[in-house]
Amino acid sequence: MMNFAYMERAKNNAGFTFISLLITLIIIFTTLPLLVQLTKTVSYRTNYNELSIQQFYHYLRDDLIEATAFQVSEHSLELLLQDDNTAIYSMYGRLIRRQVDGRGHEIYVRDVKDITFTPLPYGMLTEVTSLEGDVYEKVLVFYE
Repeated sequence: MMNFAYMERAKNNAGFTFISLLITLIIIFTTLPLLVQLTKTVSYRTNYNELSIQQFYHYLRDDLIEATAFQVSEHSLELLLQDDNTAIYSMYGRLIRRQVDGRGHEIYVRDVKDITFTPLPYGMLTEVTSLEGDVYEKVLVFYE
């Protein structure tokens, strides 16, 4: 051995790591119920319905711009498109769907309680009622 080197035998640290493990577990188990309660109090509200109904109004507006004529009944809308096809918007169970010439269907909005179309001198008023009871209205103008 060299005279200028300092060497000491390593001490046993097993007790220190066991105590630190116990302290860590105590901290985790005391804060865990607080974190669970905190996550329960945070409310999360999705705006999926608002976005899907807004998107439905965009599609309806685009079809109304393309249409050459339209006919409104209380719960359905019939559009005569430029290519001589007829698009019908109506309720189908809890869905709002679009049919072209009575064949097939495209689903635009789900979980809808009711839809009403009210004719106006310059277009129509469309009201969609969701299952939660929220009512969404939009006035759509018909351009000849």
